[in-house]
Amino acid sequence: MVLIDEKRKARNPVRSGYLFFIFLVLLGANPWVVRWFLAPVGPMPAPVLGGVVVHFLMWAVLAVAVFRSRGERPWMRGILWAAGFYLSVLFFIGIDRLAGRWVNVPGNPLFSGFIFPPDTEVRYETSEFRFVAQTNDWGIRDRNYKLGKDTCFRILVLGDSNTFGWGIDASETYENQLQNRLRESGICARVFNFGQPGGFTLHYKKNLARAIDFVRPDLVVVGLLQSDDLRQSVEAAERRQGVSPTRLYLKAALYYCLKNFKRLYECKTNIDKNPPEKIRETWQKEVAQIKAAFTARQREKYLKTDPAFRQLLEAGAINAYLVRAVLSDTLDHWRVNFPENPAVRRGFFDFREDLRELKKITRSHGADLLLLNIPYCPYFSRNALIYKELHCFEEPVLLSLNRVDSMYQAAADFAGAPMVHFTDWFKVEDPRRKLYFHYDGHLTPEAHRMLGDSIARYLIPRYFDAFIQPDEAKKEK
Repeated sequence: MVLIDEKRKARNPVRSGYLFFIFLVLLGANPWVVRWFLAPVGPMPAPVLGGVVVHFLMWAVLAVAVFRSRGERPWMRGILWAAGFYLSVLFFIGIDRLAGRWVNVPGNPLFSGFIFPPDTEVRYETSEFRFVAQTNDWGIRDRNYKLGKDTCFRILVLGDSNTFGWGIDASETYENQLQNRLRESGICARVFNFGQPGGFTLHYKKNLARAIDFVRPDLVVVGLLQSDDLRQSVEAAERRQGVSPTRLYLKAALYYCLKNFKRLYECKTNIDKNPPEKIRETWQKEVAQIKAAFTARQREKYLKTDPAFRQLLEAGAINAYLVRAVLSDTLDHWRVNFPENPAVRRGFFDFREDLRELKKITRSHGADLLLLNIPYCPYFSRNALIYKELHCFEEPVLLSLNRVDSMYQAAADFAGAPMVHFTDWFKVEDPRRKLYFHYDGHLTPEAHRMLGDSIARYLIPRYFDAFIQPDEAKKEK
């Protein structure tokens, strides 16, 4: 009788079906498969690894319970629902990761660009400058490259609109200046401009994670704008304050699970593809909308600005974002100097965590990380206060209150990455040198030359003894 029961148990098709689904889940729930699906950088974090192990053991216990059962039990139906849900999630994540082999590789028809749409050209004109923002087939503001198997030292540079080179030609950016200085020194180097207007550390780590396998850089440089990257981290932390943790978690989980599907239909960009006339019209409308929402205090502050500035702004001859700069920059750049402020503290923790993530990504790919603290005018020179006539920065005490540099250095130390500061160097420069556009506020070609030269002087003795190849460097010019 016992032998008959054992044979029936072994041939039980219902039980075999449950075991089959549990077996599939166990295949997908082991740490190696989870690592491939989630693609974590470096070793899997202990909390994630612990959760994966507990999840795996739970399904193993269920498998034993089903195997020992003599027949179907009510609780077993829950196994089918749970297994079906888990396997469906794995299936869609797997399809998403396979899609990543097309949407993340330049040259494929589905590639949406690392940062911008590939092969686009837009002309911008303001009262201070005109320039062409042209992207290559990678979707970055640079010339086209064929990487091949060259031995040139590769430098990938991340940053915001100053790194992108807003207001100047691509050949004048500090990345191009750096590349020229290195090649003039007989060093074969390629410097890639991954600047993104409006970006901050959150964008930098996403852009790097997407591009690093393709570019394979030897060095990653991050151009952090003094106080501004931290300010944006503070604002992002404040926006999250009103959102439930569950919603934030689900949003993050959905992004990491299906990020490549998202890239199939959406390409985030801050490049306006319209002609200059249309862009001016758009800026005019933005200014009108902002003015219509003025409070009494904001209107009073706006009317104190230079009349010539207001005329250019309302005519669409300069970027509409300057209205917000006039209204908010003083307060925002003032408060980031106070880490005891709860909002600043939360933003600073996010800021330094982003830098540590950047370090993890570079280290896992055998690259070094270098951080730059690019000076912002209110912190180093009264003569360089680009908005001094506009009454935007009403706190000259920022010149002496600079705590941002020490906060940036603390974040760099936390991430384990070196940081180069330029504040003191900019302070001793001839005040007659025009380092910032008067109204727009971005770095001029002169400032980009200064940065490129300084970065080259920092890098050459530290990195390039083994990379000096005069013949190849000249050929690349």
